[in-house]
Amino acid sequence: MSEAEGAPTPTLKRITAPPLGDRAGRGMIYTAMSLVLSRPASIIVFIASARLLTNEQLGMVALAYSWSSIGSMITKPGFDDVLVQRTRKMKLWVNSAFWFGLLFALLGMAVILGTGIVGSFTRNDPNFAWMLFFIALAAGADALAVIPGAFFRVNLRFAASSLISLAVVWSSAILIIIALLIGLGVYSQPVAMLVVITGSMLYFWRAYPVRLRATLQLRRWKYLWSLTYQRLITRAMMMLGFNGDYLALSLLQVSTAAIGSYYLAFQIMVQAQRLAGQGLASVLMPAMSHLDIEPERQRSALIRATRLLAVFSLPIGMGIAAASGPMIRTAFSTRYTAAIWPTFILGIGGIGLMQIVTLQSFAAAQRRYRDETRASFGFAIGIFIWVIPFAWFWGINGAAIGVMGHYLTYPIYCTNLLARGRMSIDQFYRALIRPAFAAFVALAPLWIVERLIPDTRWGDVGALAMFILISPPIYVMVMWLIDRHRTVEVMARLRAVIPGRSRKEPPSSDNEPPNFDAIPPAR
Repeated sequence: MSEAEGAPTPTLKRITAPPLGDRAGRGMIYTAMSLVLSRPASIIVFIASARLLTNEQLGMVALAYSWSSIGSMITKPGFDDVLVQRTRKMKLWVNSAFWFGLLFALLGMAVILGTGIVGSFTRNDPNFAWMLFFIALAAGADALAVIPGAFFRVNLRFAASSLISLAVVWSSAILIIIALLIGLGVYSQPVAMLVVITGSMLYFWRAYPVRLRATLQLRRWKYLWSLTYQRLITRAMMMLGFNGDYLALSLLQVSTAAIGSYYLAFQIMVQAQRLAGQGLASVLMPAMSHLDIEPERQRSALIRATRLLAVFSLPIGMGIAAASGPMIRTAFSTRYTAAIWPTFILGIGGIGLMQIVTLQSFAAAQRRYRDETRASFGFAIGIFIWVIPFAWFWGINGAAIGVMGHYLTYPIYCTNLLARGRMSIDQFYRALIRPAFAAFVALAPLWIVERLIPDTRWGDVGALAMFILISPPIYVMVMWLIDRHRTVEVMARLRAVIPGRSRKEPPSSDNEPPNFDAIPPAR
């Protein structure tokens, strides 16, 4: 026997990438951690703006961003999602996509500037036009970062994206506060955001220096437009739906000071719910797109995302509602007491807002553009149907009631989309029942106690401490008793992505089909 024959046969160790579910879970945690760390900056800026600006100035800021929303959406028509969905051929489309996006960036900036000019004449305030001028420049700079930003998304660089987002939030917060202190007033946020967005755009291009050519490649524009126009229409309708309440209040000639109070209530709800929802939006759609050849796994992701997100969104929304009174009196001036009941109502409505994120991610990943477009038209029309009648009779409180009903009924517009995910309307809402019951048990008694505490500074501080310290353990305990499987799954996913902890990897890789029989149905 020769030496070669006696030698052991070398074996190749199979190297597999981390399971996609684990990578997506880590990405959601990275993003959630970034949002947790950035939330103090947003809260500080929010409180500083409310304290250093008058009610009228705060209302002017709200109207400026709502009026510019359609133009800002045009600057980013959605072709970045098309690029992310074509992970393997993305580089072939970068040059044509850049010039295609530049055209829309210029068009959107022109729309914002035109809106500012019209608004300055109708409101008889030239400051309105100048505010939208800075907003237009910031929107254009943000549009230029779409191409390199798509590379971050397609490579699932969630940790780097989270760090960049964290840096953007804190740097913009510092600049906004400085601008407020030196007396820029309503220009503070537009000017600060212009500086920060320009800086982040330059960083993205340095991280991914895409090589561009002077050729426009117009033949590919037709293909990009065929894939983008529905996304453009969808985003326009969704943007109209998200800003229709401010437009309705303007049409009803509600005072700018009252709109400022409503803006305060709405932002409290949005910032609280973004802690869970924004992390999901930035992770779920790219992760689902990597499963484009496995629609069953996309449907499984929809069911799980709906059930798991409800565990976070329900206590957050109901907690905001229960603690609305002491929170506003403690963090803001007493001149914003008109925002207490809108905050209470919108806190509950925010529960529906977070489920919108899940359905939009599923529609984009499955490329169900027509279903998404139909739902967006219902969303845009529905905001006015809900808000105008209620706001006509009850002002900003009525507008909050309309928004709450509008958000909570959004899944009805998505019947076809839910059917493709093998979920029914009643199955979707049943996923919310047990977390809602647990949150109610944890918060309702505390809310009754809070109503008995005098509305003094120390009374409000004590009420807030009561909500923060007592309600979370009660909620977890009740969820453990009524839905142990979902609670264990949430805790396991959180434990699996904590840095430094050892964990057992799932036995199967992404190349092996998942066991869908082991996935419990949504209850």
